[in-house]
Parts: sequence; C-alpha cells; structure tokens
Amino acid sequence: MDLDDARNGVGRTVIYSPFAEPDIDDETGVITSVSDRYAFVAYGGQQQAKATNPGDLRFADEPRSGAMTLCAAHSVRSGPRSPADLEEWKACPDCVKTPWEPADGS
Repeated sequence: MDLDDARNGVGRTVIYSPFAEPDIDDETGVITSVSDRYAFVAYGGQQQAKATNPGDLRFADEPRSGAMTLCAAHSVRSGPRSPADLEEWKACPDCVKTPWEPADGS
C-alpha cells in the first residue's frame, strides 16, 4: 500500500509483512494515523503505535500480492526461506500462486 491508501485506511486492520525481512512473522494491527512518511500502526492491541513503512502493509481483508499456497511436500519444511526456495515453489505445478485482486473485485 502507499501513503494515500494508509490515510484512507485509518482505523482499518492491516497485516505487516516486511518485504526485506521474509523470516519475520506477519503481525496484525490497526492504522491509527499517517504522517508524510509513515503509517502508525498499533500492533496486537498495544496502545502505542509504531511507525511503519506503508509498503510493508496490506489490508487484512485483501490477499497478499503474489502469495503462494504451498503443496504438501513444500509446506512441511521449517526454518528460514531463501530466494532459491521461492524459485523452486514457482516451478512446482502443485504449489499455487494467488494473484492479487483488489478487494472491490475490479
């Protein structure tokens, strides 16, 4: 999302998925305000919101762009994921890539 999306989404639930740090688990929070650079998000019911890059957020009711549903063989692996893993999953006919679709269906 961008800053305008965040401004229009104050009060909405978002999912934090840092692109640059894929080993960090997603967090759920609520956008409380937006500055000229950051969206401020209260995570896990905390009172204090944290400055968050809006590019690392998506609305909870929207699918993750390019998310994948892994097949049984690939989903059992635990531990850190690598770029090589992603390439392997993309090539696997049993792993399903979920295309991004806007929440309004357009």
